[in-house]
Amino acid sequence: MYDYFDAPPEGATGSGFGSFERPVTVNYKSGKTPKEYVQLAADNLEKHIADGVVGFYTYNGKDNPKTPYKKFSFILLAAYAGVAGKDGSVNYWSNRSADTRVEPLSVFASNSYEMRGDKKKWKPILSGLYNRDFTKHDLPSGAKYTTFLVAYCLETESVVEIQCTNAVTTGLENALKEAGQKNTFLLSLTQNDHIWGFTLTGYAQIAKDGQPYAGFGEMFWQPTFRVGLLNGQKAPDLFAKVVSLQRQERERHESYKQASSQPEQTPAPEQPAQPAQTNVRPSADANTVSVPATMATPVGRKEPEPEIDEPEDLPF
Repeated sequence: MYDYFDAPPEGATGSGFGSFERPVTVNYKSGKTPKEYVQLAADNLEKHIADGVVGFYTYNGKDNPKTPYKKFSFILLAAYAGVAGKDGSVNYWSNRSADTRVEPLSVFASNSYEMRGDKKKWKPILSGLYNRDFTKHDLPSGAKYTTFLVAYCLETESVVEIQCTNAVTTGLENALKEAGQKNTFLLSLTQNDHIWGFTLTGYAQIAKDGQPYAGFGEMFWQPTFRVGLLNGQKAPDLFAKVVSLQRQERERHESYKQASSQPEQTPAPEQPAQPAQTNVRPSADANTVSVPATMATPVGRKEPEPEIDEPEDLPF
């Protein structure tokens, strides 16, 4: 009998979650500084940014712990809600929800699993609709409701996931207010046909309560941004690239909704609990204010056990 079949190559069955790659996780440190060292911190801000003591950075592990972002411009692809955090040696994470009113969250802990052969099978410690089946009061200490922004970073030409601290959230919201926007809810920014871009412009000194620093108590650095809408006529190649990446990100999210209860990635600091909004069709007709150009790389993510760093956040 004639043999019609060839031996399948490795990986021919796929991963079960598509060919999505994991975005680079971007964290933020606010550089908490005692009153007596505020002037020294201001004088050394540039060095502290370069060292990853203040500002945005990626966590690379023990051998090369941090890669700081001295410049940071990004175009928003998607916005999600989730849970993340750390308490001692225990790390917490969840899947991402585009709308917590209808998309359940499953919260995982690094010490809650069972072994399947030589592999860990993570078991949710909480699961259901946020603010219905469980609330922030049910979360373990260190686990926080968090906003995650998936974006295309212009400096690195790669897709990143920004874990928003209170300082980052406030900085982005302030930029929207300065641009004349009444709605500053980050989770709704990808709900229409506009494509939003943010450029880091500097850092402002703030107090523990989030107000401008007046010389009392500890000082924190809050990022400041310029915001605009990507202009498809001024940057047609970049516009097409971002629209394609946005479609891929939405496909990735749908794929994980349908096929996975596996953990997504990790720590981010406290974010005020608000219901997330649903993402809609890819933005294709946005016009007005331009954002700088560059491009490349795919989007999506595979979901291994989380990589852990503990971003610093403001206490307010």
